[in-house]
Amino acid sequence: MAQVSSDGKLYRANDAWLGGVCACLARRLDLDPLIVRIMTVAITFLTLGVGALVYLVMWALLPRESEDADLYDVHPEQAESSAFGLIDVNSPALKSVGSPSGLSVASRLAIAVSLMLLFLAISMGAAPMVSGSHWWQFWPLAWVICGLCLIIVPVRSRHEVSWHALGIVITSLAAASLPMSLGIVSWDSFAQAFQRMWFLVAIAIVLFAVGTRRTNNALVIAGALIMACFFLMVLALCAVPGDVNSLVLNMPGGYSMSISMA
Repeated sequence: MAQVSSDGKLYRANDAWLGGVCACLARRLDLDPLIVRIMTVAITFLTLGVGALVYLVMWALLPRESEDADLYDVHPEQAESSAFGLIDVNSPALKSVGSPSGLSVASRLAIAVSLMLLFLAISMGAAPMVSGSHWWQFWPLAWVICGLCLIIVPVRSRHEVSWHALGIVITSLAAASLPMSLGIVSWDSFAQAFQRMWFLVAIAIVLFAVGTRRTNNALVIAGALIMACFFLMVLALCAVPGDVNSLVLNMPGGYSMSISMA
């Protein structure tokens, strides 16, 4: 359950499934956390990933609750140690030792800004290489970068493997979305794949949810890999041609290469 301070501030929960954001909102709205999680997943699909972006922003801005949060709100003024004698618990040095772990808000914001600048540099550099394309059509690359960060960067949480597995899912989904954003493949490919292989999505979600809930890393990784295979099959088996009939690549040195999509 997310911790809410007396001044109304919100904190991400330590015992949450992933980042603690849904549990935080559930506490504020007085709802079951499972309901908020289901709503978050539904909004993410309906908004083509915008819900996930909002989740990541809240994860970056909301601090995590203290690891040593107790059931009762007890604030002693002094404590006695056999090694150090009487200790003032209000000492700034002691408070710094018990402060929540992890990156600060400023560090997370700096990372977010750096990732955004990296996306702009890659997309604006790649757009001239694909004739007829615009830099904003490379928006899936932003999700690829975020997914790779989740895979590579360590996460100090008991659900660390779930975060890494989520990075696998985001990266594979974004990679499958890139040719659709460029018009090479139609977005209907997702619908075609889901009609044929919906059971893979259901199995992946169940494995991921159960594995995260029970802290079973094998189930979590299996669910992420099955979902990644589903996105691969979207392009390999269920691809519907898009509006672009031929793809012209402007190679270095003034050369161009034309690839027929027929």
